[in-house]
Amino acid sequence: MKLDYRPNMSIKWQAFGLTSLVLGVLFVALLWAFTDAYKSQFHSAIDTIAERNQKQFNALLEVEGEKAAQLALSSARSEKLGQLLSAQSETALAALISDISWNLQVEYGIESVSVYDKEARERSLGRTRSSLQFVQNILKNEQSNWQLDCGSHCVIKAGAPILFNGEVVGAVTLSEPLSNHLLRFYQITGINTALFSKQYQLYRFSEHLQEWNHNLVAITNPDQTRPIIDIALTKFSFDHLIKHNHFVEYSGKTYLLRSFALESDHVLTVRDVSEGKAISERAVSDMRLLLLVCLVITELLLLLVLWRPMTRLRQTTNILPSLASKNYAQAKADFAKLSASRFINDEAELLRMTASSLCSELESMHEQLESRANELETRSRELMLERDFVNQLFDTMHAVIIIQDREGYIRQTNHYTESLTGYDQNELQGLHFAKLLDSSICLDSVIREVKNIALRDDGEYQHEAAVITEEGRLRFLAWRHVPLINQKTGSRQILSIALDISGRVEAESELAWLARHDSLSGLHNRHAFEERLAECFAESTSNTLRANSTELTHFGVMFIDLDEFKTINDTHGHNKGDEMIKAVAKVLKEQSRDSDFVARMGGDEFAIIVRNFHRYDLDRITKRIVSKLTSIVLEPDIHCTASIGIAVHTPFTPSPEVLIGNADGAMYQAKEAGKNRYVIFEAAQRTIDSR
Repeated sequence: MKLDYRPNMSIKWQAFGLTSLVLGVLFVALLWAFTDAYKSQFHSAIDTIAERNQKQFNALLEVEGEKAAQLALSSARSEKLGQLLSAQSETALAALISDISWNLQVEYGIESVSVYDKEARERSLGRTRSSLQFVQNILKNEQSNWQLDCGSHCVIKAGAPILFNGEVVGAVTLSEPLSNHLLRFYQITGINTALFSKQYQLYRFSEHLQEWNHNLVAITNPDQTRPIIDIALTKFSFDHLIKHNHFVEYSGKTYLLRSFALESDHVLTVRDVSEGKAISERAVSDMRLLLLVCLVITELLLLLVLWRPMTRLRQTTNILPSLASKNYAQAKADFAKLSASRFINDEAELLRMTASSLCSELESMHEQLESRANELETRSRELMLERDFVNQLFDTMHAVIIIQDREGYIRQTNHYTESLTGYDQNELQGLHFAKLLDSSICLDSVIREVKNIALRDDGEYQHEAAVITEEGRLRFLAWRHVPLINQKTGSRQILSIALDISGRVEAESELAWLARHDSLSGLHNRHAFEERLAECFAESTSNTLRANSTELTHFGVMFIDLDEFKTINDTHGHNKGDEMIKAVAKVLKEQSRDSDFVARMGGDEFAIIVRNFHRYDLDRITKRIVSKLTSIVLEPDIHCTASIGIAVHTPFTPSPEVLIGNADGAMYQAKEAGKNRYVIFEAAQRTIDSR
C-alpha cells in the first residue's frame, strides 16, 4: 500500500474555512453592491431633481412670456394708441407711449416699450429694440406673441398688433429683463441661479470669467452663490457642468451645480443638497456596520453547528476501511460502540444503520427490480392496446380531436385535424395549442381556462376560436375541453373536441355587414348614417362657430336627391335605375375625402357627413360633386342631375334631427329653384346654380 504523505486536515476545519471564505467574499460583494446602489440612487435622485428644476425654470419662463404677451395685448387695445398711430401724431404718440411705459415699468417691471407702424417701422424708440422679423410676424399673424431674445442682453420680448377701425395699423412690443425671471424662480423654488453668456462683449453690465471663457450676466443671492461659483471655477470646466452634475462644498454644506442651455446662453442652478447627501452617507455607513455584525454572528453559529456532527463523522470514517475489506462483523461492532445522537439522527447514525443492513438491502433491491420490470412490461402492453383504441376512435370521428398535456402542448390528434389544418402528425406533435389559434383574439384567457381544466376532476370549458391552416386560411371552430385522467397513474391531460362552424360565422358576418350597408350601392345605410351623425354631435360639444371665415368647421350634412330619377325608372326600367344608383354611389365615394361619411338614405336620396372643412371650401367641394354627378351619362338620353341641400353644424344646432331637417329643407329649395343646383342653409339661404 502506497503511503500518502499529504498533510491531514479535518473536514470540520476545511468546511469552516471554505464557508468563512465564501461568507467573506459575499460580505464584500454585498457591501459593494449596497454602496453602489445607494450611490446610484442618490445620483439618480439628483438627476431627477436637476431635470425637474430645468422643467420648472422653462415652465415659469413660459408663464412669464404669456404674461408679457397679455400685457402687450392689453396695451395694444388702447383706442387712443391706434388713433394716434394712424394719424401719425408723433408728439402725442410719444407722450402716450411714455405713460404706458412708465405704468408697465412700475407695476410689472417692464424695461422698454416700442411702437411700430404697419410697415414695421419703429415710431417710438425704446431702450430695447425688437427684431424686424419678430415685428413682421406679429403684423402678419395679427395676434400676440412672445420670444426669448438674447441679443444685446437677455430679455423676454412680447408684442401684439394694434387695431384701429378693424384694421391692423401697427404693433406694440415690450421687453422684460431675464434677471426678473431668475429672481422669481428663486422666490418660488429657493434655488439660486446664474446667467452666463459666451458673447460677453454684448452686455453692458457683466463680469468676464476667464477660467470658463464666459460672461456672468446675472446672479441671485450673490453673497452665497458667487463664492460657490469661484470654487467651481478652479475644479470644473464649463462643458462638464452642462453634461454632468457636480458638487461643491462650501461653509459646511454641499451644493449641486448643473447648467442647461437657454437660447445661446446658459443658466447655472445652485441647489443645497447637504441633507440628502448626509442621509445617503449615513445609510451606507449603517449598512456596512450591520453587514459586519451579521458576518461575525454567522461565523460563530457556523462553528457551533459544525463541531459535534463533524466529530461524529470523523469517527465514522475511521470504521469505513473495515467495511471496505468486507469485515462486516468488526464494522458492525465498531458502529454499535458509537453513541447515538441525543436529539436527531444525523449522517453518522444513518451511515451506521445503513452499513449493518447493506447485504439484506441489496438482496431485497434485486427482487424489487425484477418485479418492477415485469410490471412495466405488463403496463406497456396495456398502453399499446389503449393507444390503438384511441387512435381508432379518433380517426372515425368527423370532428377535430386533440389531446394536450397539462402545459397545453399537443400530444395526439386524429386524421380529421390533419385534413382540416393541413399539417401532418409530425408537425402537430409537440406544438402548443395556442399556436393553432388566430392571434387576433385574446388568447390569455383561453389558455388560462384550458389549463384550469387539467386541475379539476370534472367540468368543461367551451369557447369559439378560429384555427389558422397551413395555407393561412381561417377556419372557425366551436371548442369543448374536458379533463382526461388516467385512473391508474393519475396523470392528467386535456381532451379538446371542436366542430367546424365556419359557414355559420361567415353568414353572421354577412348579416352584420348588411345591417349597416345598402346592398345595391355598397354605401352605408340610413341607420349607420344616423349613428355616425350622433357621434359627430357628441364630439363637437366643446366647439363653437366663429365669424372668421378661415376657421375650421367640424362637420356638416349634405343631402343629395337625384332629379327625374322616377322618370328613368318608369321609362327605361328599374335595371337602368339601379345602374344609375351604382354610378352615383361610385362618384360620391371617389369625390369624398377619407374624413367624410357617405350613405344612401333610400331610393334616390344620398347623404354625406362632411368633416374638417373651411367655410370658403364648401362651395368648391359641392361644385365638384355636382360637376361629377352631371358627367354621368348611361345613354344619350339618360343622364344625371341632382339637387343638393347643405346644413352646417353650429353650437346652436340642438340635435341631429334638426340638422338633417335643415339640410332636407335646403334640398327642396334647390329643387324649387330649378334643380341641378345646391342650397346652403343659413339665416338667409343661398341658392347656387351649378350649371
